[in-house]
Amino acid sequence: MKIKLILSKIKLLKFIVLILILYNCKTKNEENIKLISPSENLKVHNSSKYIIENKNLSDSLNDIKAHLSVNNLKIISSNNSIYIFDNLTQKLKKSYKLKLQLISVEFSTNINKSKLLVITSSGQSSTALVFQIDLNSLKIDWLSEYSKQITTGCYSNDSNIIALGTNYNEKKTKENTSEYYSSLFILNSSTGKLIDYFKQGESISKIEFSKDDKFLYTVLDWPHTDTFVWNTNNKNEKIGAFGKDNTSFYDACSIDNKTFVSIGNDGIYKWEISEPENYEVVYNNDNKYINGSDKIYKLDNMFILVDYPNGSANPPIIKYFDSKFNLTDSFKMKTDFDNITISDFKLEGIGDNNKLIYFDIKNKSIINTIEPKSIFENKK
Repeated sequence: MKIKLILSKIKLLKFIVLILILYNCKTKNEENIKLISPSENLKVHNSSKYIIENKNLSDSLNDIKAHLSVNNLKIISSNNSIYIFDNLTQKLKKSYKLKLQLISVEFSTNINKSKLLVITSSGQSSTALVFQIDLNSLKIDWLSEYSKQITTGCYSNDSNIIALGTNYNEKKTKENTSEYYSSLFILNSSTGKLIDYFKQGESISKIEFSKDDKFLYTVLDWPHTDTFVWNTNNKNEKIGAFGKDNTSFYDACSIDNKTFVSIGNDGIYKWEISEPENYEVVYNNDNKYINGSDKIYKLDNMFILVDYPNGSANPPIIKYFDSKFNLTDSFKMKTDFDNITISDFKLEGIGDNNKLIYFDIKNKSIINTIEPKSIFENKK
């Protein structure tokens, strides 16, 4: 009897030890995936620290990084300057010279086109700048410096906040733990200051708000394959992860408050927000493969897919879909067409030899092509 009692106590002791081990492992795992605020890497500065106003064209625009037409303005970024022209007179209205050499630039506007968000990158391990230009006064409202790279950003539809996405970034700690900065966070669009961050640490390639700003769609970057959907009022728990095994997703756009579509490497997927497992492949590409550079846009009751079947270094095919995703028409570009922005039913991009190309979506035609050297003629 005593032997049985001793064996029973030994088993109980082993069980307790096992529970403690599992608890410690759980605690360790929780520590290893700890997500922290990006605030220590984000600083608001006077814009003069990095940008000076320049009244002239200071370079030859032989390396255009981004451009956008809005409010009768033509906005062009080179590798170290941003130029704002009057679209009617073609005269230079404002020029900003940056104290950094830029590798990439991204432009986006708020819904009423009164503000321009500029996100710049000067290298993988160097400073990223995000700043806002008032499109009425053409003055810089604020500038924030981030010590990590910002990959994408956009305004909410009410224009009150800005969502920014980054790569995943690990913080080195003295303890034997791993901490990662949140890769998705929110700024106040009036001040550029951090408001809050989401419990997301994966790399992000695209973000978009739903029309009512209740949801935020985040398309993850390699090596992840899903699209996360967040409730903007709950930064701690995502609504769902929308994806499929062995399928990569590259871009997404909202249909309504219940559904959205994303581009997979084998077609276009339609998702129910309330049911992440409930999806429909609404379009299969002819060659069963979609390139990672493809972009999708919703305009009124139609969708536009910019499809790069041979990669973004080659001309794309612009495909038109109705509201039920029937392919209704397509236009095959004869020139490269990359770094695309969309404004007023026009796609604007950069083509061969840095030409600025303007594509009219309604008329399904190229309506203008501008040589970089012509920008310097009679602009000063």
